[in-house]
Amino acid sequence: MKKINTTRRQFLGRFGGGALAVAVAVGGLMAALAPTTQAAKPQPVFIVIHDFTVSDDTAVGTFESTGAIVTSGGESQVFRVNGLSLHCVHTLTAAEGTIVIHSQCNLVTNVGQWRVVSGTGAYAGLKGNGSLLMVFNPDDPTEGFEILDGWVH
Repeated sequence: MKKINTTRRQFLGRFGGGALAVAVAVGGLMAALAPTTQAAKPQPVFIVIHDFTVSDDTAVGTFESTGAIVTSGGESQVFRVNGLSLHCVHTLTAAEGTIVIHSQCNLVTNVGQWRVVSGTGAYAGLKGNGSLLMVFNPDDPTEGFEILDGWVH
């Protein structure tokens, strides 16, 4: 096999400056398509859920979100009581997609935590978490509000 020794000048003389331009363009394209290692900066979000219990483990209602996510729509919730804790799975449905949130609340203090576990559409890949407060209507025990305050990215 014949060894080819080609200097840069010989290469450019043989193939012209166009080869160098193509190499630079390909290198630039590869750099542009390379995955970034920086995570998105968390942004504040505030979500208010207003729902009504419709069975022993289900509630339905609406939500409104401000801050990093500005939207509103329908909400459905499946919940279970475990001792003095309430564990909920909220599905928020907006025109842009859905957000699924898991929450856990203390039934004595009505305070808890939430986290985004999945999303679709514009919310695919969404991450987030924060604190929440549950407020119940003393005149209608089926009516409740969950106030979620936190960060998403």
